[in-house]
Amino acid sequence: MDGGLPRLLTLAQAARALGENVSVKVLRSEVHAGRLKCYRLRPSSNAKILISEAELARWLEEVAGKRQLAFRQR
Repeated sequence: MDGGLPRLLTLAQAARALGENVSVKVLRSEVHAGRLKCYRLRPSSNAKILISEAELARWLEEVAGKRQLAFRQR
């Protein structure tokens, strides 16, 4: 990042960026569980959920990686 504002993605954009392995439903569940931090442009329950690219990368590295490891051990 160049020191400017972070690029924000909607859940659909984030799911497309991650490919077939992660759906919008999974991302929404992770936000509601508190494992994926998000932004909302207005304080409303129907406001779009936005995720920064940096947060998405953190989640993919820390949380999703651990979950994949747990699934493989079953």
